[in-house]
Amino acid sequence: MYQFEVIERYHPFLAGKSYGILAKTCDGCIPQELVLIPNISHDRKWVARLAKACNQNQPGVMDLLDLVTGGQP
Repeated sequence: MYQFEVIERYHPFLAGKSYGILAKTCDGCIPQELVLIPNISHDRKWVARLAKACNQNQPGVMDLLDLVTGGQP
């Protein structure tokens, strides 16, 4: 089972804070970071809703980038 969390980064070129998603799993109760997608949006609430949906629906970590970009290359 994956856990998706909102991460906050300061990005000087994007005028302040931006938010991304960190996907991790617990392997023997030792957290393993699997995928980090930074700078998704400046809207923390939007990224939090996305992370919540991912926690509920459990997409594969390889599908996370497609979810974020809407399937665009």
